[in-house]
Amino acid sequence: MPARHPVRRLGLCAAAAAGLVVGVPAVASAHPFGPPLTAKLSAQGSSVELELHAEPDDWMAIGQLVHAFDDVSGDTSTTGEQRLVTSPKFAAYVLDNVRVRQHGVDCTGTVEPRPSLLKDGIVVVADCPADVETVTVDITTLHDVHENYRTVASGDGVPQTLFTSTDSSHDVAFTGGSSAPLPGLLTAGGILAVGAVGAVALPLLRRRTREASRA
Repeated sequence: MPARHPVRRLGLCAAAAAGLVVGVPAVASAHPFGPPLTAKLSAQGSSVELELHAEPDDWMAIGQLVHAFDDVSGDTSTTGEQRLVTSPKFAAYVLDNVRVRQHGVDCTGTVEPRPSLLKDGIVVVADCPADVETVTVDITTLHDVHENYRTVASGDGVPQTLFTSTDSSHDVAFTGGSSAPLPGLLTAGGILAVGAVGAVALPLLRRRTREASRA
């Protein structure tokens, strides 16, 4: 189980990161049980900005899903990261899977790459018909790769919200103030870690109960 192999997970992420900074990225494997994607939300006037971050192997999974690396096969003058952020297929995928609606009307989305995809993520700017107070946000990124992928969204005055394959649409109100954290552990690794503790604790409790009854 992924929770039992943290070193392996770190090694895979490191390999994926290395793949994105070289000319020919290696084949990536989907890792939906690792840390969730994160989205930082903010609003100004009639625009909503969503800053999306993911693990290196998850970015690579998207690139391979949309064949972003095929466009410049054999080109050693650019890195995998550069190919990804400049790929129209990658931008189209992000816009298809990160959507904002205001009163049922789609806001017009554009993708704004940052200097480094690995460090800075990528930004989706949604221009809405009117000044933003509450909008509906849909995030389905990587759900077409594996149903267990999820994204945690937060922001100033925006409660932390979990987007999953079964609950991918949420109304988000920009009220100002601090972001309220979600209760419990969000990452599958964290959830599995809790399960592992329970799996160890339960036999110990049973053993102590048996010992006490014998005494």
